[in-house]
Amino acid sequence: MRLQNLLIPTALLAVAVVPLAAQTQLTDKSQINPATILDWSTLGADGFTPTNPFTLSFASQVSTDGDFILAVDNVDWQGGFLPNETLLFAQDGATYIDLMFDQNLTAFGTQLWQKFFDPGSPMFTLQAFLDGTLVATYTTEASGGNDTNNGDAPFLGISDPDGFNQILLTSSGNTHGGNTFAINQELTLAAGTPTGTVPEPGTMSLLATGLVGLAGAGKWRQRKR
Repeated sequence: MRLQNLLIPTALLAVAVVPLAAQTQLTDKSQINPATILDWSTLGADGFTPTNPFTLSFASQVSTDGDFILAVDNVDWQGGFLPNETLLFAQDGATYIDLMFDQNLTAFGTQLWQKFFDPGSPMFTLQAFLDGTLVATYTTEASGGNDTNNGDAPFLGISDPDGFNQILLTSSGNTHGGNTFAINQELTLAAGTPTGTVPEPGTMSLLATGLVGLAGAGKWRQRKR
């Protein structure tokens, strides 16, 4: 009787425990779903120069170490975005775009493309901060140049269940034409927003363990009869 009483609660506990999602680098926009879109076209038309810094939606400050201009892909910008996407272009020798938010996010991502491309080893870097403290750094090889217009610009993002409220995007290692670069629509997910995520492998393992425990408890009862 004591063994039976132990088996069932243990099995139920195994089913109930769900591990928290880990902090991860995102490589595709489909990984942020549902998403809030920070659309640069709301700032103005093609060629508009936003004030540096500026605010947009729940981004309390967007800044760069150069100047901003809005560009439309396949109109006055030829790059790795989709035609007619409005881009935020950090120009005049800019090396970073810094976004500060007035609420915590659990996911963020964007596509990035350099105006000029160095065949060496240029990189894009994403750093996430929570109240000024660095919580994650991710990098990806940079792509650039005047070509494609097919949406193949690299995507760089982060998912962090503990949240963050600042993102610093940096372009580096490009000596051919500087590190000026553009990003397309920002995709974000606010903290506390429900997502339709697939259970992690650890979750499924715990579920399987729980089911095995329940089956064992049932067999033990049959033997007692």
